[in-house]
Parts: sequence; structure tokens; C-alpha cells
Amino acid sequence: MSQEFMDFKDYFNLYMKLDELYFANQAENTTTKHFLADEGTMNAFFACVANYGNKTPNKQVRIKEALNSLINNPVGDFLAVEKYNELKDTIPASKKNLGLAYKEFLFKGFREFFMLGGESSLEQCWQDLYETLYPNK
Repeated sequence: MSQEFMDFKDYFNLYMKLDELYFANQAENTTTKHFLADEGTMNAFFACVANYGNKTPNKQVRIKEALNSLINNPVGDFLAVEKYNELKDTIPASKKNLGLAYKEFLFKGFREFFMLGGESSLEQCWQDLYETLYPNK
């Protein structure tokens, strides 16, 4: 098997672990428990992994550090889905196609989190990104 496929399998296993932990923590909350099962979330996540970690070992290390920071501390809404949904729902409809805007927001939020190697929370990444993309909102 190619190294790229092996890398994909590693990231997929981390994604499945995140989904398992998040689902276990959010079983009572029916509004957010399927966040990682959403097609848009999956596409943004794996596109970001492929784009940001594109054959650069130190970036791949940062991605894995970021994901492991979540896996090792799965408390409450550790993916900050409530914050993501709160901000997503206020993206101005007049700016662009909302479906595209949501995908962009997910992709760039994950990229920010990966770039920081998990040193900042996803909640902070979502907030900072929103303020960057929509400064007058």
C-alpha cells in the first residue's frame, strides 16, 4: 500500500475515535451528536488534512498533535460544535452561497486548529476565524 493510503487510514482512525468520544459525550444532546457524521464536516476535515498536511512531515505532526489534544481531553463539547453552530447561523446570507460559506468556515476552522497544533481550543479557532471572515458582523 502507498504511504498516502496509510496516512489516510491513520487520520480516518483518529476521526473515528473523535466521533466515538463525541457521540459518547453528547448522547443526550440530539442537536449536535451527528456533527462528525455530516458530509460537509467530513469533506472539510479530510480536505484540510490533505491540503494542510500535504507531504510535509512537521505539518502532519501538528495535525496529529491537534487531534490527540482532543482525544486525550474529551470533556463536554470538546469539538465546540455549539460555538460552530452559533457562529455558522449568523454568517450573512447576502455575502455568498451559504452552503459554500459553511464549507469554507469548516475547512478554515480545522486548518487554524491544525496550524496551532491543538494549542488553542477549537472554540477559539471558530471564534477567531469568524471575526476574521466577518469583521463587521
